[in-house]
Amino acid sequence: MNFVELFAGIGGFSLGFERAGMNCVGHVEIDPYAQKVLKKHWPDVPLMEDVRNVKGDEFGKIDLLCGGFPCQDLSIAGKQKGITGSRSGLYDEIIRIAGICRPKYIVLENVANLLSRADWFGYVLGRIAKIGYDAEWEIIQASDVGAPHKRARVWIVAYPRCKHGEKGDAKKLETDTPERSHSELHIKSSSERQPKKMANSNEKRLQRGTIVEETHGSGKNIEKQSAGCGKLRKWENWATEPKLGRVADGIPDRSHRLKCLGNALVPQIAELIGEMIMNREKKRGCFES
Repeated sequence: MNFVELFAGIGGFSLGFERAGMNCVGHVEIDPYAQKVLKKHWPDVPLMEDVRNVKGDEFGKIDLLCGGFPCQDLSIAGKQKGITGSRSGLYDEIIRIAGICRPKYIVLENVANLLSRADWFGYVLGRIAKIGYDAEWEIIQASDVGAPHKRARVWIVAYPRCKHGEKGDAKKLETDTPERSHSELHIKSSSERQPKKMANSNEKRLQRGTIVEETHGSGKNIEKQSAGCGKLRKWENWATEPKLGRVADGIPDRSHRLKCLGNALVPQIAELIGEMIMNREKKRGCFES
């Protein structure tokens, strides 16, 4: 499967998806230092600088479009201007590009705080639905795959909706691997949610009809999830993670490195999701196993 990573950073999605057997055919990243990292590790992969200049057909046929879009307007550490803020609002570029290249899958990552506001996450799901896709999502922490820190993030997997609103092709992602069954990952589709209050201070709720027509007519409200990811595979090499310490410790570009790591996603989680997608494609007979 060919994929393009938007807001690539240092290539967290690319590393995880390539480990799962996918093929990266394009990067989009605006940060100069992160571009150097991408060029070092993926020298033959085309790199574009500004997502706003991507037309959607530059990389040929794309099976999967992914990106950890900017979180500055959504994070509790920021001013929380919301999903339409100048930085996090670049999410719309993902939808624009996906509407042109029509990938089989769209995989997104962002801070868990995105789910704290019904209007924010409703906007995300609504835009996905408007281009004809349904979505599943879950909060997964780095600690769920063995890291010594939490780093809770929401992961979203979207795929084309079937004609006439049928769910035939909108099956949950599954894997044959006993360690990581679908039931353990708890990835929920937008048509499975049960009506519950949002877990934010204002207890805002998506009212019936807000995204009803755009998500299989389910009329289900959005529910904030805890991780609860069950028995995921644990990686043992987390000892290689750098200690923060002092920034000026003689290591070249240390502040840039730490910034890139802070902005990066967990490739081990991307690898798990990539494996689930690859297993699904193999079951559907889309390519030779």
